[in-house]
Amino acid sequence: MNTRDEGSAFLRYRKPAVFIRKYMSEELIYLYGFLIKDKPPENVIYNKYLMEIPELQWNPNPSLEDIIAYSIYLALDNESLDQAIATYFDKKRNYKKNWYKPIHEEMTGKISVKNPESLRHYAEGIQAAKRYEKKTIDIKQCMEETAEIIEKWRRDKFSYLTDFFFCPDKPDHSIARAFLYDVTYDSLVILKTRFNGSLEGFNMKVPSDFTTKALSSYRSSDVDTKPSIDVNKNVVLSSRYTYQNEEENSTNVMDMQYTPALPPEFIVDAEMTEEQLIKKLNSFNIGLNVRELDTIDQAVVTQLFTMISGENIGETYISCDFKDFVQRVTRTARPRKANLDDIAERLQKLKYLGYSYTEYDQETGDIKTQASIGFINSVNIDRANNILTFSPSAEWKNQYVTNSYIQIDSESYEKINSYQTRAILMLLQQERLANFAKGITATTLSMKFFRTHMKLIKVQNSMFVRELENHLRTLQSEGIVVEDYEFRRKNTSVKIYFTHLTEMEKIAYGYSVRPGLENNN
Repeated sequence: MNTRDEGSAFLRYRKPAVFIRKYMSEELIYLYGFLIKDKPPENVIYNKYLMEIPELQWNPNPSLEDIIAYSIYLALDNESLDQAIATYFDKKRNYKKNWYKPIHEEMTGKISVKNPESLRHYAEGIQAAKRYEKKTIDIKQCMEETAEIIEKWRRDKFSYLTDFFFCPDKPDHSIARAFLYDVTYDSLVILKTRFNGSLEGFNMKVPSDFTTKALSSYRSSDVDTKPSIDVNKNVVLSSRYTYQNEEENSTNVMDMQYTPALPPEFIVDAEMTEEQLIKKLNSFNIGLNVRELDTIDQAVVTQLFTMISGENIGETYISCDFKDFVQRVTRTARPRKANLDDIAERLQKLKYLGYSYTEYDQETGDIKTQASIGFINSVNIDRANNILTFSPSAEWKNQYVTNSYIQIDSESYEKINSYQTRAILMLLQQERLANFAKGITATTLSMKFFRTHMKLIKVQNSMFVRELENHLRTLQSEGIVVEDYEFRRKNTSVKIYFTHLTEMEKIAYGYSVRPGLENNN
């Protein structure tokens, strides 16, 4: 029931580092392999920098993800993201200026005592090599051509320090520091541009597929709705949103419905007209054109969503320290009673902000997407013992699993062409994570389990088994999630043997990986 132990402040940077690594440029990855990995500068990075972090002391061969985590941890320790980006941009610029100075001296003939004369030595080395080929080169021309390459590097404000022409000749400690500057700056920019500048942003901002459309993140835009009363005497607010799908050259429509939180004294009369219902809703300060979630609500949603992890994905309830939760949301060291009451009220409100939607083509009526989206199913706050307990919705858990999987293993996801196979992949991934937390590598699932999720309730069992086996065989052959499977009990259930989780998956899904712990599969 308890959420994962976050350990030191450094641990919260490990998970985003895994996702940031996915967006690193191929050029920087190449430079890492060429200059750093398994080479003396890597030892410098470990001994001089990473040894400061207890969680990294055990591994003298740090991964690139470890270096990224250390870099952003150090950069954001005392500065905001924008300030840190500016700081490391200046550091790179100054470093570049210092490295370029000896080159400029050589070309202008004003050589200082400590100048290594890299251009001349390089040109003389080329001349010596060409001598055996019975060729001659002009040393001055060679120096000028090399200086021109370096000049282009100097002028490009986004070029990497470690892409300097003579970088391999630099001392190991200089190469190590230059690489850290490159990695830090790139990581901070990726964090800002790809993840909205938030360490929590690498998960996702909102449990919805419509983050790229006009309904903005957290559904914080003003949405016009119409009220009605359903057969169960619930007040339902509905809205219709039309938008152009440029890729398919069609007009799509999205119908949304959700039930607002009503106070106990709100009495629903099924005979009320729409006008009477609107008037009554207004009398209870329930508007039809309102911004559903303000910035504090958004912070509450973010904190709740980031509490989901691979370790608790199979649990019904997740618990945490309520005051600590309020501190994170309000960013106050000592929240007052008013803060606690306010957040408690907002948490209760989230129970009622789930909605269902149907997205379809306006001309043909073909349904594109149909689903329900909810934040939390239940919430309980034990003020006496200071414990917050909530139950995340099934849609929220699924969105967490799906988004994290695509981020960390997009190649595997893109290998699968069938949307149905992708859906089964995500279904099994959630089971895989839940079972891994229990130390189990296989599970038996009933046919009914798959029928419900595949929406093939009425298909004959023999046909359904063939359909399901096609999907499982695809996943097995690609080595994705499914290692093996076998149908049991006259094809009424299937036993799935899962592939082992990689170290990166463990970090990405928030498992408490500690030094010395092996894969407990």
